[in-house]
Order: sequence, then structure tokens, then C-alpha cells
Amino acid sequence: MDEAAKESGGSQVISQLRKNQNIEYRGRIRSVESYFNSINKGIDQIIRVRGGKEIKVTVSSARLKVSSHSR
Repeated sequence: MDEAAKESGGSQVISQLRKNQNIEYRGRIRSVESYFNSINKGIDQIIRVRGGKEIKVTVSSARLKVSSHSR
């Protein structure tokens, strides 16, 4: 996470949030779950994990204000 923060100019980087946590997006507060289920659904991709096994994942990212972190 420290390397990701460096790449983004020192921004705070969070890898996981609970689905019931609140975020602010375009001035509106909503839950993480509702944001990723309706606004930012992500992109399905196939990735290879240890041992060469391929799995289907959904990849998404966002720049959001996390209410409980005040950032």
C-alpha cells in the first residue's frame, strides 16, 4: 500500500472497506455497497493465481472520501 500511495502522489490508499461503511461521492453520502452495485460495477477479468490456476475476478477502483476516516 505504501508503494501505491507513492504512485498516487502520497494519497491515502485503502485496499478494503466494509460494505456498510459510508463514502462521499460527488457531494452525496452513500454506502460502499450501493456505490459499487450501481455506479461503479467494475470490470470482469480473468487472472492467473499461484499454481497457474485462472480465476474470474471483478476489478474496480475509485477516489472517494471515506466518512469514518475523514479523508
